[in-house]
Amino acid sequence: MFSKKKLIKFIVLFFLIVNISALIAAGRGGGKVQSLGRAGLDLFSPVEELVSDISGYLSGIWNKYFNLILVQEKNTELKKEINRYYAKKTLYREAYLENQRLKKLLKFTKDIDSEYLAAQVTGKDSSKWFKTIIVNRGKDSGVGINFPVIVPAGVVGQVIEVSQNYSKVLLITDRMSGVDSLVQENRGRGIVSGTNDDICELKYLLRKFDVEKGQHIITSGMDGVFPKGLRIGKITQVTKKTSGIFQEVSVKPFVNFEKLEEVLIVFKNQTEDS
Repeated sequence: MFSKKKLIKFIVLFFLIVNISALIAAGRGGGKVQSLGRAGLDLFSPVEELVSDISGYLSGIWNKYFNLILVQEKNTELKKEINRYYAKKTLYREAYLENQRLKKLLKFTKDIDSEYLAAQVTGKDSSKWFKTIIVNRGKDSGVGINFPVIVPAGVVGQVIEVSQNYSKVLLITDRMSGVDSLVQENRGRGIVSGTNDDICELKYLLRKFDVEKGQHIITSGMDGVFPKGLRIGKITQVTKKTSGIFQEVSVKPFVNFEKLEEVLIVFKNQTEDS
């Protein structure tokens, strides 16, 4: 099949040949031939003009098409450049936020008397039965079993498993967790235990201690794991039943476990089996 461009060239060439033939015939003499040449000129000139106009119009469309292609290619390249810019902006923003968190950790470490090690959270247990996280420090960094894990907001948990380069941390929200604790305002003592939810319980707090919503819970330092005075959470609900020697106390941890990214592992309470 002929393309539009080839068809136009063929028509123009045809009429050019006809005109040239007529002019040659006119030059050889004869009034009839001249008349024929003039008639041919009168007949084909409008057609040539029309063909020329059509050719120019199609040529203009063709040029606009290629210009459009070039604009689209440029637009695609600009979009890629914008995406690269936003990717870099995201990386810079992430680096800035990480720097802010590390600054907060560094400021917090000034209040820690023990040796410590910063670690990044690399994973967490996705099941509803356990509340644990994985951090990127292990035996090669000197980490051992029962090492406390904290952040500026408060207590995170303690190390329960260690490999060469990673450790598993049991969060204080896990049912198996227990932290010897004090009510900061009246020194009432109990055990903060997890519920596998975002709320903990302060167990074994005697009824004689008058506690109320909003009071703070801190570590007692009596369990041989956590140093004394670390923040745990605040009381959200108190229930005193008509019988029994203990009261039921709900505690909301200060730590937002869903947003943990960096933690501190404290070396104070090492065990031989580490």
